[in-house]
Amino acid sequence: MKTSRQPSKTNTSSITNMCKQLSYRIVMAMAFAAMLTFTQLAGAASYIWAVPGGGNWSTLGNWSPNSLAGGPLAADSVTFNNSTTNSSPIINNTADLGFAGTVSNLQYNNIDNGVQAGWNVTQIPSGQVLTVTHNLIAGGGDAISGTKTNRDNVVGGGTLMVTATNMMVQIGSSSARNGATCFFDL
Repeated sequence: MKTSRQPSKTNTSSITNMCKQLSYRIVMAMAFAAMLTFTQLAGAASYIWAVPGGGNWSTLGNWSPNSLAGGPLAADSVTFNNSTTNSSPIINNTADLGFAGTVSNLQYNNIDNGVQAGWNVTQIPSGQVLTVTHNLIAGGGDAISGTKTNRDNVVGGGTLMVTATNMMVQIGSSSARNGATCFFDL
């Protein structure tokens, strides 16, 4: 006599349901792991321009701390603290085509060197768009005093697109103003 054992429909459907639940849990665990990874990568950073003589935004060593991604990323903040004594605009940073093109916050400060305030001059080459999405501040900081003039310029054949919710052109606090002026020239 030959007998064969067929699995019951109850056992088959239970196993199928367990496999579906396990697959669902694996997919959810992988999605959660990916979310954590991308959340960590998407963290905003703050960079300060570290090259007074000029250079490209996409050069890693031109920022402090060093940029790890070919220049600042869209969620990042960038600050220029110029302490030169130029009496005319000299390009001291270039938002080159190797740079991704978008930052969250852009701030131009000038450091009072005791002689005169200098110039922050950003060049945007033809074909490049520099987009600022949250804050654009020119003349920020409290370091300019007396009758010195703070000048921040954007030059070149490219485009400055400001979708920022805040744009401010002023000399830091009221105690620092005392006759000092600020210009943001495009």
